[in-house]
Amino acid sequence: MKINVLFFNFNRYLNFFKNVIYFLSVLPLIFITESKINAQTYDNKFWSGLSINLPITKKLELSAEYEMRRNNDMEFIDWHISDIGISYGFNKEVKLSASYNYRSGKDRWQHVFNGNFHYDNKFWKIKYTYRLRYQEKHKYKFEWNNEGEKRIEKGLESQIRNRILLEYDTDTWIKPFTGFELFYLIEHADYPRKIKKDGDNFIFVNKYSDRFNILRLYLGVDIDTFKDQQLSVYYMAEHEFNIAEPNTSNVIGIFYTIDLPKLF
Repeated sequence: MKINVLFFNFNRYLNFFKNVIYFLSVLPLIFITESKINAQTYDNKFWSGLSINLPITKKLELSAEYEMRRNNDMEFIDWHISDIGISYGFNKEVKLSASYNYRSGKDRWQHVFNGNFHYDNKFWKIKYTYRLRYQEKHKYKFEWNNEGEKRIEKGLESQIRNRILLEYDTDTWIKPFTGFELFYLIEHADYPRKIKKDGDNFIFVNKYSDRFNILRLYLGVDIDTFKDQQLSVYYMAEHEFNIAEPNTSNVIGIFYTIDLPKLF
């Protein structure tokens, strides 16, 4: 009797993993549709960062993070990102958070605001994490006209982001995880607007909204290094679609997280 029960549970968990893998494999085919876009470009990137979490009380927590992103086959620094945030946990499963980050690159910078809803739970040894994020980017960059005069161009981009991560608890110091994130573009506008002629029509190629436009797939491991410290190493495939000048990227990420003792 016990053997039959164990065999039943094993098949149940095996079917669960099969369904997850199948879902992640067909997800790009569901959302990536034909659209009038420019030629796809490709890049290899490297993201690294350090995050520090400071619990104020049992439910209230502050966070600070620094991140550096390299692009062009990891040769050049694309962004320096400094982030500060606050979160409030209602219970072990539900949490709300907000953050501001400042991004700087060569001749450009961004002010980014995030509002998040988090839901964490566990099934058997599988921890699943859902994050719903509203993100608003205020973008600025320097441009020079034909006379060599410098001017500032402004842009705005807002997204709704859905991310699901699945992590397997191995009862050891290393835990593998996988997941995906899907972006829905609410608004995108750069100034001055670029114009492209399509037959007798003129198209504003960098003003668009109301569409799915980015898909990310994750595969990585969380490594417990010291008490309340963790190293995350992952590979992420990012594909842009349904927008002007889309890009497909292979991203290697390394992040270190430190959880400080609670203040009160």
